Amino acid sequence: MPEDEIAMNGWLLKRHAHDRRSSLFSKQWAKRFVIINQHRGTLSVSKGERSKPTTILPLRDILLPEIKDLDWGDGSFQIACPPLHLILRATDNAEREVWMRVLREQTAEWQSNARLADTASKSGVPIAVASQYASMELALNT
Repeated sequence: MPEDEIAMNGWLLKRHAHDRRSSLFSKQWAKRFVIINQHRGTLSVSKGERSKPTTILPLRDILLPEIKDLDWGDGSFQIACPPLHLILRATDNAEREVWMRVLREQTAEWQSNARLADTASKSGVPIAVASQYASMELALNT
């Protein structure tokens, strides 16, 4: 996968959905490789850097990531893409903030693109024209 497609990647802990024990040190957490692909607009989770993803979420469908202050420990956050909810844990709160910032940026961009495409298709305006107009409007407002 070309490096310019990747907004961020790295190892995080993923909480197993089927294990309901509350201990931080139980086997409910597994190390997973997470990739935010800005070209495809996906967040993928796999067991290894070169493994086939076990979970792929479209960025445009992800709700804003949120911090969970339950018994999941420092660095924990939740990603909701209904009906799926992922609970991930970074090594510390600083790393979590980096992941959440990049995820928010990429999610906002893909949701904006999806809204633009939806509006363009409803109005009959070609997406290329609508996109160019939106870029000019953004430049004028900044």
